[in-house]
Amino acid sequence: MEVKILSVSELKDIYQNHMFRDFPKEEIKPLSTLEYLLSTGEYAPLAYFDGGEMIGYTLLIASAGRQACLLDYFAVLPQFRSGGRGSQILKYLREHFLGKTHQILIECEHPDFAPDRDQALRRLRFYSNAGAKKAEIETKLFGVRYLVFALPCDGSAAPLPTEDDIVFYYKKMVPEGKYDEEVEIYR
Repeated sequence: MEVKILSVSELKDIYQNHMFRDFPKEEIKPLSTLEYLLSTGEYAPLAYFDGGEMIGYTLLIASAGRQACLLDYFAVLPQFRSGGRGSQILKYLREHFLGKTHQILIECEHPDFAPDRDQALRRLRFYSNAGAKKAEIETKLFGVRYLVFALPCDGSAAPLPTEDDIVFYYKKMVPEGKYDEEVEIYR
């Protein structure tokens, strides 16, 4: 598997040609937000290839010195799903962030509020099978309810995310002045 860091134009291509197929519309941030995050140097848009063909992509927010990074988006293209590619990508991410952060935070749509409960439950099983542990906090971001998981990068029992971790990254993603009306954190 080859991994490529995406340029602004490649991120725009992923946004326009893949994300609206791979994620519910309510979960997709405006392209301007993704471009802004990329301009800060803290956004890591990665595409994964096998034999020159893209098999998936991840978009992460990673700030130096933090105990965690946040997996913003993760998709395996439809024709490559259920073949172990997603697990390979998560393994790569764990190795890539080893020594840079302790864990990768993952938001999973809460099955009790998801339009497709079965799909939400499959995602939860996938992350749990990969070694992610459910945190004690849940969130609601722009009307979408999430469970929060932590995937340790070093294989140890890294501490689960605190509210501080989530607040830090959400404040980077949510436009100024919108945080209080668009973000809720549940314990």
